[in-house]
This record gives sequence, C-alpha cells and structure tokens, in this order.
Amino acid sequence: MKQECYKNRVVERKVIDIPGEIQFMLDKYFIYGDGNQRYEPCEVPLSFKKAGLKVIFSGEIMTINPEERRAGIPIQLSAIAKVKD
Repeated sequence: MKQECYKNRVVERKVIDIPGEIQFMLDKYFIYGDGNQRYEPCEVPLSFKKAGLKVIFSGEIMTINPEERRAGIPIQLSAIAKVKD
C-alpha cells in the first residue's frame, strides 16, 4: 500500500494489527482505534470508505510538525482489512 502524503516526515513508531473503526469527519475519513485515538491516513482505500466499518490496520505513525494543528495522528498505512462479523 503506497501512500505519498507523509513521505517527508519522520516515523515515530510502528503499529501492528490495531482494531479500529472508520469514521467520516471534516470531509475526510479517519480511523478510530487504540481507545480514543483518531488516526489520519493519507487516504482510505475506496472499499473502506464507509462510516462505522470495523477494521484492523497497521502502519507507521508519522511526526506532527510543531506549527501544525491536525484532526488526527498522521499514519502511513501498510495494511488494512475489514473485520469479519
């Protein structure tokens, strides 16, 4: 899964197999996971653009620049999968 929007940022840490839920807010799709964390991927694949969809995701948490205000934690997704009911 190649995503380019965070390519000039430093990786803070990696997350693996985090359960989450897709939500739509501020004209963007976010992934809510790790309790109350809101992750902001570069883009969510088309087949995952459904509010309330349960997923498992992995990726790299990217730095937030000091002058930035963000609605979510920048994440470079490496994998995302739908949770089977």
